[in-house]
Amino acid sequence: MICMFSGMEELIKKLEQNGIKFEKLNALEMFGRDGNWHTTSYADKVKSLDVWEIDEKWKNKLKKNLPNAKIKILDSIRTIYDHDNLERFSFVVIDNPQ
Repeated sequence: MICMFSGMEELIKKLEQNGIKFEKLNALEMFGRDGNWHTTSYADKVKSLDVWEIDEKWKNKLKKNLPNAKIKILDSIRTIYDHDNLERFSFVVIDNPQ
């Protein structure tokens, strides 16, 4: 698993300094790809992690890189638009914070 220093690590640091308790957060990564970049910065910190990815080809790598995550292969945008009764998340990542 690759975990590069990223904008996400800076964001996490700032949020923690401001009292955010990641171990209490239910996270959603909306565009997972293979999960080996910024998602690894917070995956082990959060209470739960759901990862959405539109392309089936990334599913096995997602499972390998984020073994504790709930992986769903779906169109994130379409899912948000089409569903009124979605699960609630307390930390939503829509894109990487470069």
